[in-house]
Amino acid sequence: MSSLDASARYRLVFDEEFLLLRGFSLYMLGDEGAALKDFNAALDYSVTRKSSLNKDEVIYIKNYVFDVFSFSESNPYEFGGKYVEGNISSNLIDLFPLSDWLVGFSKIE
Repeated sequence: MSSLDASARYRLVFDEEFLLLRGFSLYMLGDEGAALKDFNAALDYSVTRKSSLNKDEVIYIKNYVFDVFSFSESNPYEFGGKYVEGNISSNLIDLFPLSDWLVGFSKIE
C-alpha cells in the first residue's frame, strides 16, 4: 500500500487532489494506464456536488490533465477552456502548475 493510499484511507475520501497527485506520480513513473484511471476519476469527482471546486477551478483541473498528457503520443484529453485566474485558489495553482504556454493561452484576466 502506498503512502497516498494510506493517507486517503485515513481521510476516508479519495478527492480530486489525491487522485491528481497519484495520477501525476504514476504518469511520471511511466504507467500511463493507471494514470489515466486516476485522472479520469479526478475529473469525474470534480464535477460532483461533493467537490469543493468552483467552475473555473474545474476548468483549471481539466487544463492541468491536458497539460500533463500534452507530450504523450496519444493525448486522450481536450483543452478544458479559459478560466478567470482570480477564481483559482493559490493552493490549486501551487500543487498543479500549468506550463507557461498553457497559462498564457487559457487564463482570462
